[in-house]
Amino acid sequence: MKIQQKTFHIDSKGNISDRLDIHEATRIDIAQFDHFSSNRKQRRDSQSLVARELLESSLQRYFPQSLNSSWAFNKSEAGKPFLSGKDVPSISISHSDDWCACAVSTASSVGIDVEVIRHQDWESYCKLVFHPEETKWILAASDRERDIHGLICWCRKEAIVKALGVSLSDVISTIAISAEGELIALPKEFGELSDWQFFTKVYSDRLVIAVAWKN
Repeated sequence: MKIQQKTFHIDSKGNISDRLDIHEATRIDIAQFDHFSSNRKQRRDSQSLVARELLESSLQRYFPQSLNSSWAFNKSEAGKPFLSGKDVPSISISHSDDWCACAVSTASSVGIDVEVIRHQDWESYCKLVFHPEETKWILAASDRERDIHGLICWCRKEAIVKALGVSLSDVISTIAISAEGELIALPKEFGELSDWQFFTKVYSDRLVIAVAWKN
């Protein structure tokens, strides 16, 4: 059962917008549910199902005619969901614990990642996958603030690779984003640094949300 749902509209500069025109904004929906199975496979299956339902609900509100008649859901070889058909928007889904999320955008590519805030050994992660600028920002904080900084850096990277439908493990150490959300490093095949925009938010003091889209 759904406990709560929140919608954000993000303008082209990554700011929360009051406008409801999906053709000029990226729509983000997040929802919390009362429980999922303790069995890992059953939980992931249920999370994927409700995230897909959340996405379909978002699309139905703005594109009911196209969604019902001319668009179809597909998955890439890497497992990224996408729509096929004329003038389709970019889509992405994510889930963590009892939270699910989706993003819909008219940008060329969009990716969303959400993670419930929990303690991690960020010093070890910093040695493996984070740029010196990211490491400096993460390790300058302590306790829960360090966990938030670490997850912001992680989710931003995840959002980029989900937007492009590639494997995170192959490129995570080659992507770097400043604390302010400016790209520092990116594989050349992913485009120019200036091509990308980000939205990042800590929601309800429990969840990190990161969205990346390519203009």
